[in-house]
Amino acid sequence: MEMKVDGEGAIEASPQEIWNVIFDPTFMSKVIPGCKDIAQPADDEYKIKMVLGIPAIQGNYSGTLRILEKNPFDMINGSIEGQGGLGKIDGTWEMQFEKSSDKE
Repeated sequence: MEMKVDGEGAIEASPQEIWNVIFDPTFMSKVIPGCKDIAQPADDEYKIKMVLGIPAIQGNYSGTLRILEKNPFDMINGSIEGQGGLGKIDGTWEMQFEKSSDKE
């Protein structure tokens, strides 16, 4: 089964302010869909617990989220892998940043 998570949002802050907080586990726990717990054992690596699925079929997963590439104020690429009661998750993700105001 393949799952695609897509979306966008606006944050009223300067690019530097966003970059300073984006890798903080507390912030990440609020923006990662299904995230129930997250810890950072190493730079660019996070241990994560998630609930994924649709309401009738949900599973608890534990795994690792890694930052593979980052270009400040532009983009972040990463991977996620884990195991849960309903099987395995293995995927990649990308975040693109776009300036939407005159805020510096």
